[in-house]
Amino acid sequence: MSNQIVAPDGDHFLKAFACTVGSPVENGRVVIPESYGNGYVMGVLFGNYLRLIVRHYSLHDDLLIKRQSFNVPDTMIQIAISGILKEDQPVAADVQHKTLPSVAISTQGLDSELHIPRGINFNLIKLAVDPAYLRELLAGEAENLVVKTLIENRQPLVFEELVSLRLQEIVLEMISTQVPVSLQRFYYKVKAEELICCLLMELTKRQDHSLHSINAADLKALYTVRDQLIGNLAQAPPLVELAKSVGMSLSKLKRLFKQVFGCGPYSYYQTRRMKEAASLLQDNQRSVSEVGYALGFSNLSHFSRVFEEHVGMKPKKFSSF
Repeated sequence: MSNQIVAPDGDHFLKAFACTVGSPVENGRVVIPESYGNGYVMGVLFGNYLRLIVRHYSLHDDLLIKRQSFNVPDTMIQIAISGILKEDQPVAADVQHKTLPSVAISTQGLDSELHIPRGINFNLIKLAVDPAYLRELLAGEAENLVVKTLIENRQPLVFEELVSLRLQEIVLEMISTQVPVSLQRFYYKVKAEELICCLLMELTKRQDHSLHSINAADLKALYTVRDQLIGNLAQAPPLVELAKSVGMSLSKLKRLFKQVFGCGPYSYYQTRRMKEAASLLQDNQRSVSEVGYALGFSNLSHFSRVFEEHVGMKPKKFSSF
């Protein structure tokens, strides 16, 4: 059995979601009844220039969410932060590398679909900000090409970042703080703007000299390549084969992958590989050699060097913390 919601983000989405699960909207929050699943959806709107939606739930049935702009093109810059909220159940060790918190930023809002399979712990924080409002906040001082092009919002672009420690702290503070109802709009507006500012600070680290418009087909191909890269962190598939599998030239794949994810395919693979190594050393109490071999390193000295380059310390020292 599956359900479907068709609505734009914001108040319309909350009302449609509430109707689907048979639960009221109270103080901007819909609590999912046990008969439908568990968790909640929370939404706060600030006029037509800023909106915040938090989705944190697990459902008994599949759910298809269609975001539509209804006659007026949605020009809001969309920000989606996923995998950052604490789950009630631990994630299996063999899928940890697929659930690292990440944030995606897209311009030129398009109608989109989001399929949420039953039984998964789904968490997503969505922000939408009017580029004119963002330009006003920045007072026209954006100099970095990525940030400048983003707030101009004249071409379809997507950027993705792994969630920084600071961004994670802001989110967890926003979700866990008990705020009086009378101060909630004020509080969430401040936190939403803090999240956006923190994200822009990460984007300013990018040194792109040119940016290329991206279409839905190319974006889908890039995420397919990304998923294949991290599907087996013990062995990276050859880039030539990945490019061929998605019908893209190798040069185009490298160019667009770096633009979207901030680094080339192999650098991205190695970063995710080391984050997985850090997670295994920290959470599963495995030895350094076990982690190194599990991630495809036959030379433990090489593993130690690569780990130190990415994490800032040798794996043996890291595992002792």
